[in-house]
Amino acid sequence: MSIYLNRASTTRLCFADNDGTAEITTDRTARSATNAAAVLKSLSHEARLMTLCYLTAGARSITELHALLGSNQTVINYHLARLRLGGLMQAKRKGEIKLYSLRHSKLCLKIKCVTDILGAG
Repeated sequence: MSIYLNRASTTRLCFADNDGTAEITTDRTARSATNAAAVLKSLSHEARLMTLCYLTAGARSITELHALLGSNQTVINYHLARLRLGGLMQAKRKGEIKLYSLRHSKLCLKIKCVTDILGAG
């Protein structure tokens, strides 16, 4: 197998083997790595990870999260903002109450997997 940089585009890394050539677009790989790093950074705090664990059971209000986490609402709001910026959760208003939920249903499975691996589930 040989590896070479496609001269036509400096963003393509090519692997040539007996079966043909496979190309990896490094721009897309870099974007994926950047997105993955943002998600992992969002998960890198205990309060944010616990919040996501609680949201796997369904949408919750700030009052419910306050009772579950035992932190003050200012701290919880900060972590909720970080999770929203990381694209992990969303907020929807229901009357006067804002409900927070996971943005993607597949996220529930991934959070469960992480907590099972770490022995927290």
